[in-house]
Amino acid sequence: MLSKLLQPQVLVFMIPIVAIVGGLIIKAIKLNYAHEERIAKINAGIDPDAQHLEEDELELDQNYHKEKVRRKV
Repeated sequence: MLSKLLQPQVLVFMIPIVAIVGGLIIKAIKLNYAHEERIAKINAGIDPDAQHLEEDELELDQNYHKEKVRRKV
């Protein structure tokens, strides 16, 4: 049985199939982890979307101060 699977005619089809299935499994695991992390934040009373807003505001604030310093010079 194993010798039949290791023939080049079979491997030509098996390698891409295994790669696609493996990629889909990895993607599903990553999505599940992100979902669990989001649920944990909600259970802890943290708004999971608020972090992104705070990071964006901080970046905008830093860019503003850089421009302010550039204008003074």
